Amino acid sequence: MTSTVRFLRVELGYGCHGAGTFEIPEKDAPVVIAGPNGSGKTTLVEALVRTLFGFDRRQPADRDCLAARVPWSGDRCRAEVEIRGGDGRRWRVRREFDDGHVRVVSLDDGSTWAGDGNPASANQEALEYRRRLAGIFGLAEIEHYESTACVAQGRLLDTRLREELLQIEAGGYGNVDEARARVAKAHEALTSRPIDGAGRGKTKPRRLESADSEIARLRSRLASADAVLGWRAPLEQEVDAARARVEELDLAIGRLEAALAPLNGRRALESKIQVLVERQGVVQASRNRVERASRQLAEIEDAVAVPLGERYPADFLERLGRLEWLWTRQAALRADRDRLNAAPREADIPPVWIAPAVAAVLAAIGAVAAVGMGSAMPAMVGAALAIVVGTALLLHRGKRARRREEALSRKQVVYGELDRIGEDLSREMDGIPRASTLSPATLDERRRAFEAQRRAAEKIDAARQALEEELLDAARTLDAAPPTDGTLQDLAALRAAQCAAAQEEIRTALARAHVEVENLAAVHLPDGVDATPEAVEAALAERRKERRAAEQRARAAETRLLQEGTGHESPVAIRDELVLLEAQRAAIEREVLVHEAAHALIRDAYQEFREHDRDRLLSAVSRSLVDLTGGRIGPIEAPGSLAEATVGVSGRQVELRSPPLSYGEFHAALFGIRLGASDFHARSGIRPPMIVDEPFAYLDLERARDLWRLLCAVARERQVFVVTQETLTLDALGVVPDIVLPALSGSALPAGTSPSGPAP
Repeated sequence: MTSTVRFLRVELGYGCHGAGTFEIPEKDAPVVIAGPNGSGKTTLVEALVRTLFGFDRRQPADRDCLAARVPWSGDRCRAEVEIRGGDGRRWRVRREFDDGHVRVVSLDDGSTWAGDGNPASANQEALEYRRRLAGIFGLAEIEHYESTACVAQGRLLDTRLREELLQIEAGGYGNVDEARARVAKAHEALTSRPIDGAGRGKTKPRRLESADSEIARLRSRLASADAVLGWRAPLEQEVDAARARVEELDLAIGRLEAALAPLNGRRALESKIQVLVERQGVVQASRNRVERASRQLAEIEDAVAVPLGERYPADFLERLGRLEWLWTRQAALRADRDRLNAAPREADIPPVWIAPAVAAVLAAIGAVAAVGMGSAMPAMVGAALAIVVGTALLLHRGKRARRREEALSRKQVVYGELDRIGEDLSREMDGIPRASTLSPATLDERRRAFEAQRRAAEKIDAARQALEEELLDAARTLDAAPPTDGTLQDLAALRAAQCAAAQEEIRTALARAHVEVENLAAVHLPDGVDATPEAVEAALAERRKERRAAEQRARAAETRLLQEGTGHESPVAIRDELVLLEAQRAAIEREVLVHEAAHALIRDAYQEFREHDRDRLLSAVSRSLVDLTGGRIGPIEAPGSLAEATVGVSGRQVELRSPPLSYGEFHAALFGIRLGASDFHARSGIRPPMIVDEPFAYLDLERARDLWRLLCAVARERQVFVVTQETLTLDALGVVPDIVLPALSGSALPAGTSPSGPAP
């Protein structure tokens, strides 16, 4: 997609489309509108154009066309078009055709303008609308559109190579003619002679001729007075000599004053050159510093680079402090664990049956002793001893059991804390290189490695900081915003490139300044005056002083002449009047010459401008003709005016309407002119949508295929509408219409119904 002018949507109450809405697809190919005769194809595209440009009711054809476009439903004639301008902004233009009122709404910011959109009006609202239309659409006059990019049905035969095509490109030559007319009018007020030196002059004398007549009369009076007062010749010669010297001094002063400005300008340019040279050195130095800092950073990074797997975390020393405590705590817990492992085990606790067994044995021994001794005392002693021993054994077993339970409980606490310390150790060692070999014995080695890494990081940080400072200094030198995206090396390369571009601009400016200095160096000065402002000022002061002295001598001589007496007329007074009149006449003559030069300059400059555009137009049309006809027709040439252009056919140049061109070839040539003119204007930024109504009429399938290929090429640069009823041609070309309009079923449609819509 290109950012050219595009129609996006149209809502109609116009002719046979009583209440139709059409969405126009955006694509890089022609928008094809197809349908049978009477389906409203031409009315649809006409509504697009007329919504923007309106109808000129002063023209009978426009007035009749507007009357024929009243909606069949009886509603008011109106249309609304959504359009994307050349700048990418979207607009909605709504026109009420009954009164020409237009409403323009920006769909981007919601701003609205409403006013008179009548193309025949010259009020401020109409002029403002045409200005806005030119900014949105590229053209403000419907005649310019219909003679270039809009090929209405049946209007192809009106195609001509006319001067108006160049006027559209140049914005029209009305301003040029107006400027030349103003210059000619001012010239006519000064003199009766023709401004271009050709033709007859005016019969009535103007200011210049009146001054010539008055000068002749004064010279005659002066001759008579001189004849009467011939004896005053020496004084008059003295006056003349003084006046001549004054004139010479005036010329010298004028030359010096004229030379003063170029000399001051040259000095200013030399100062500018000095400033540019200094800035060039500053930019070069900044570029060198940036590149040097970038190289130093790269060298330091390469020299002290640490592999990713060997990089210690920034809090490595803090982790070592925590790890030492954890290792100490772990050793203490392991000692507790070993001590607890030596506590009584289940096998060390006497079984419960030992106490009663020992008591029974002791009781039995006492009973046996009692039986043997025949006394009950041994039995009682044995029973008591059995009770005491059994109780002691039971108490010993309970104490051993309690110690075992306490040891088990303590083991659970120690093992749990050992597990937590193991997790803490794993967490602290996470991210530490070669963590499996880290131990209290390797702490010093690891601290030294970390310290080396820290020093390397400090070097890199210092190099980075130095590069950042150089980048900021370069930004200040270039007066550019400091970039923030990308690595430092990328930013350094970008800033070095910007410095190189700035140096190139400075070199270009220096070259231009040197050329200007060389142009100003050719200053014509009187002999003995140096080409410096100071020398010229001194020479001016000297000559002004001499002029005042010569003026005083002339006035003294004139006073003596007056004191000697005069005839009927004073030659001095006549001479003064003559000098004044001659000065006035010279001023008038200079003004006349200025107007004649301005008139010729405007004519020559505009002619040269039009000749260049003329060559580009012929080249664009020739390319389109050759592409459209496969080289069978073209190129087009115009040795004289564009209206007398000829086209190449079979190796010779013939007129467009000459017998060698068949009717189909004639239509192909006219299409080539339209496409070439549209391409010619598009190259200059004038890219309104191209509308071609019935382009395949009178063309065979081969020419139709060439035309379709050209229209597709044009559509890649700007929007193209193709309106046709040639469905067989479309099928042969493999083209599916974007909008299909069905045949209307009656002479009128019910109010509020849509006659058609986009094809499904």
